[in-house]
Amino acid sequence: MAMKINTNVTALNAQRNLLIAQAGFAQSVERLSSGFRINRAADDPAGLVNSENLRAQVEGLGQAIANTSEAVNMLKTAEAALNEVNSLLRSMRNLALHAANTGPNDSVALTADQNQIASAIESLNRIAATTQYGTKYLLNGAAGNTALVNDITNVQGVTGGGALGTGAIGISVIQTAAVATSSIGQGLAVTGTVSAAGTLTINGVAVNINATDTYQDVINKVNGVTSTTGVVASFSNGIVFRQQTAGSAYSITVSQSAAIISGLSSGVLVNAQTGTNVSARVSFSTNGAITYTAIITGSGTVLQGTLGPANDLRIALTNTGAGVGAANGMATGTVIDDINLVAGGLRFQIGANFQQTVSISISNMAANNLGTTATGLIGNPSNVSVAIIDVTTSDGAQNAIKILDQAISDVSAMRARLGAIQKNTLETTINSLGVARENLAASESTIRDTDTAGEIMRFTRFQLQMQAATAMLAQANQAPQLLLSLLGGG
Repeated sequence: MAMKINTNVTALNAQRNLLIAQAGFAQSVERLSSGFRINRAADDPAGLVNSENLRAQVEGLGQAIANTSEAVNMLKTAEAALNEVNSLLRSMRNLALHAANTGPNDSVALTADQNQIASAIESLNRIAATTQYGTKYLLNGAAGNTALVNDITNVQGVTGGGALGTGAIGISVIQTAAVATSSIGQGLAVTGTVSAAGTLTINGVAVNINATDTYQDVINKVNGVTSTTGVVASFSNGIVFRQQTAGSAYSITVSQSAAIISGLSSGVLVNAQTGTNVSARVSFSTNGAITYTAIITGSGTVLQGTLGPANDLRIALTNTGAGVGAANGMATGTVIDDINLVAGGLRFQIGANFQQTVSISISNMAANNLGTTATGLIGNPSNVSVAIIDVTTSDGAQNAIKILDQAISDVSAMRARLGAIQKNTLETTINSLGVARENLAASESTIRDTDTAGEIMRFTRFQLQMQAATAMLAQANQAPQLLLSLLGGG
């Protein structure tokens, strides 16, 4: 082996190994002190990418759990308010039942019942108007669906359908809605006088006719009770009776106690007509492709039924809706844009990724929106809702019972929807998200966290290597001293 003064290769070798041991020792100390195997991208570039993706998922799942828990609390708030609405409706129903007991009741008792019902209606409207979660109103319709109606000449609006999602609804009318009409006394002159005095009964409501009344007087008297009967009278080569509301639930019955109208027998049903309901093929599409389609027959001009997952879809058409769609329906792939629907006024982000949401709509719970679909009422009134019930008459009390039954059913159905979303979607999502977060956190830990036991072994090895390299560097630095003996010997 050659011995040189200028270059001590042995010392350089020892120094290099010492630097390697020092770098490994420093990295080991960093890992043990931080708890992370990957502290910078250079430690493991591919592992860092995987770890950061998993971290984003783990943190996103944590936020999704918080979001879902908040959604549960919001629905609990709405459901608690609806529970009070149900309670008020049951109380009002009991008052209607009491008022219907006309035998022992006098006008004072009926007025007291009506006043208490009016107070309950005020409470209903107050709950609907003021129920909030934070600053969000829940029962005043703000949490309902948002629908842009493109065909405003035939479509008046849409409610429900929160389970559908966002897309377009198309309507293809098969049968248009119609109002009941009845014509009697053809050939009479409007200025002519009735044949006899008596009672003309319109949908169960008696109208007193005098012997001196003209047919125009008869028309005026019939129109004077339209708010109760729902029937409007006019003259066109005779008297024409017309229901104000379309649909099979709204009919016209006319009878007379004597031969009031010339040419008709007394005491005999003059005419009975029933309206027709609209029927249509309703389709829902996203991106122009039909997802759901169904034949839906509604009540009057309102299409109400099930379309795919939407079991409460209601689309209000105009009096006929005849211009909507075509009678033969629509083919798959047709672009549908009668109604653009953003379903679910309340949208919750319940997942850690894009579009992992759930939506729900809550209808307006004000009194004028409850019980509106009640049918089979006495006199077939044109306007039906909890807001207008009147128990001061026997017929009004009976109608109030049916209207309140429908309102209770409507509110209970909404509560059931909220409960189903809470139990079957939100609460189960919280459980599954918790498990997913736990497993993803374990995977991220495997990639990024320090294996302390293994790192202690590396730490000890690097520590011993540093000590050995330091000792050998000292010995290597002593090697040139041997040259002095050679130089001294010369």
